[in-house]
Amino acid sequence: SRDGSMEAVRLDPDYSEHIQLPGSVTQNMVGNAARSICLWARIREWDNAQIFEYGSQGTAGTDPATLFGLGIRKEPGSFFVTNHPSEKYNVTIQLSDAEWNDWHHYCVTYGPYGNTPGGNATFYFDGEPASSWNATVDTGTDEPLYLGADTHTERLLNASLDELYVYSEELPASAIYELYVDVTAPPTTMKPTLAPSVSFAPTVYTYEKHLIAFYPFTRGGVGNAISPVAS
Repeated sequence: SRDGSMEAVRLDPDYSEHIQLPGSVTQNMVGNAARSICLWARIREWDNAQIFEYGSQGTAGTDPATLFGLGIRKEPGSFFVTNHPSEKYNVTIQLSDAEWNDWHHYCVTYGPYGNTPGGNATFYFDGEPASSWNATVDTGTDEPLYLGADTHTERLLNASLDELYVYSEELPASAIYELYVDVTAPPTTMKPTLAPSVSFAPTVYTYEKHLIAFYPFTRGGVGNAISPVAS
């Protein structure tokens, strides 16, 4: 895990490992509803995989897919956000190979009216907005949120995951930065034993009322640490 303990989950595509969350996690984040999905990940292999995805797969030739998700391509630092059947927005982050072999914080936010200059959808990397764009979002309801796979349970991710937060609002940049720095406490390479081994759901921030789910992955377990909050 990020702090050297067992407070994370490891996904191995050789064993078809992925996580399917309950449908209640995303039931208020369909259509063009606002949303924010944030998590830590240590990506071990860049191989056209899915970090998360949910929505409807559609039917070839009749109904288009209506999906929302974050994926990676084969080049380190190459990401794409799926926000509509005809739209995959590409984002590239430049880091060294050594830097990619570490934990990083990822967030995708969307709101019909947009909290971030530049568009209504934003991809955040390590607490900072990496790119914003105007997205057409119409997410379906058929498939719940998958971690480490697409909704076909394909495009399997070789990675470790930690600290998943799901919100039914488009968090502003200041909240994303707070989540990165203060709530989930980024790791330190200088003194890893000082990083917290157990994180907690936020209780003092103004955006708490829109927090739908928090998965700390304690000892590799998959459980929502909070009761779903109506937004």
